[in-house]
Amino acid sequence: MHPEGNNITGLFIHKDIGSSLLVKKMNNNSSFQNESVVLPHHSSLPVWLAVILVLDFFGALANAVTFVATLVYNPLRKSSSSVILAHCILLDLVVTGFVYPITAVVTYVQTRWLLPAHFCRGFGAVFFFAIYLNDWAHAVMAVNRFIGAVLPHYYKQVTTRPALIVAVVMPWLASVLINFAATAEITLRYELSDSWPLACIPGPDKESALIIMPLFGTYIPSVLIGISYTAVMITAKQAVRRKVGDDSGVTRLSIRLGQRYETSKTLFVCFLWYCLANFPLPVTSFYFPEELYASMDLQFAFLGLQYMSSAVNPVFFIAVSRNYRHGVLYVLEKIKGRAFGQQPAFKPESSH
Repeated sequence: MHPEGNNITGLFIHKDIGSSLLVKKMNNNSSFQNESVVLPHHSSLPVWLAVILVLDFFGALANAVTFVATLVYNPLRKSSSSVILAHCILLDLVVTGFVYPITAVVTYVQTRWLLPAHFCRGFGAVFFFAIYLNDWAHAVMAVNRFIGAVLPHYYKQVTTRPALIVAVVMPWLASVLINFAATAEITLRYELSDSWPLACIPGPDKESALIIMPLFGTYIPSVLIGISYTAVMITAKQAVRRKVGDDSGVTRLSIRLGQRYETSKTLFVCFLWYCLANFPLPVTSFYFPEELYASMDLQFAFLGLQYMSSAVNPVFFIAVSRNYRHGVLYVLEKIKGRAFGQQPAFKPESSH
């Protein structure tokens, strides 16, 4: 089966329920197959690949600097949740610097050469393990922030050394369990779809797996993230209002409380960006497959958002968090000093 004879459905990476079910729906629909688009001659594909690679490259650099700042800049390093946050940033770095760029290159290559039939057995396992691991790591961080804001009396218990080790290890175990059956080829395995070789989906013909795997790998952690950060933001805003309404006036509003409210807004914006980047493709492909299929540029845009989702996260941290702005400047000054033999001009400030 040569890729030029297939339709575009392979663009829909199995990170969600809708895209995987769409592959089956379109494979069984002769109207889609008769209107097949020849990808190798689509002018947007090379431009799309170049944009993804460039933005992910700079996103990886930003994640790397942010990760180092979390480890070496004292106000960030001394935070009780710095281990969990550094774990998430490191995974964002891996996804942005390796997983998504390689996937984008494979997307391009697949339009010109037919990869081996067993390709998805390795590629699918690595791709979905990394994605589900990243999703669960961010969910654990969100729950940690939820406990700190909504259940502060229990926060010390979740920041002990054993609790932090569990918080780091648990996402790895969750991703292993979710991917175990398909990776070990127990009743199902990752296969090339009939539509386009890039679509690695659990098969053969296991619709239950198409629902269960993304449900536990992406949707449940996404719900946890959304509930946690929404509750954190509401709690922080209510605390601000109580302080503002105090008889002593606005002057009682501490710097720490204001920073917590700003951080809460940042985390909520990060979650909104996550939804904006990752869910338009599955939602549109599931409910409006014909409209999506009719527009190649729209398909490239939606898939590109997924491939760039983790690259943008450092922007929100740096833009809103004062400590992260200072931490990144501190790291850059250190790098500059070592490269040119200069003393750092930036003097780190204490945390507030």
